[in-house]
Amino acid sequence: LAQMELTNLLDTVQETETKMIEMSALNHLMSTHVLQQAQQIQYLYDQAVEATNNVERGNKELSQAIQRNSSSRTFLLLFFFVLTFSVLFLDWYKN
Repeated sequence: LAQMELTNLLDTVQETETKMIEMSALNHLMSTHVLQQAQQIQYLYDQAVEATNNVERGNKELSQAIQRNSSSRTFLLLFFFVLTFSVLFLDWYKN
């Protein structure tokens, strides 16, 4: 009877050892995946920061382009205004 109990105990211990080894392997696999995900999250965060900086620079460029377009439009209108009155003045002076 004692031999049978020892055999059962040995089987239980071996089964427990096998399960512990499997759990250790799963734990290692889980740690590896968590580390990979952490690296991917860091990469995505860096990409998001870079994209935000690019959008901010793009907005500044658009603002500058709008200002340049506005000032060049003003210059062009002033140029045509002066040109028109110069032609009218020359026509009046000729007559």
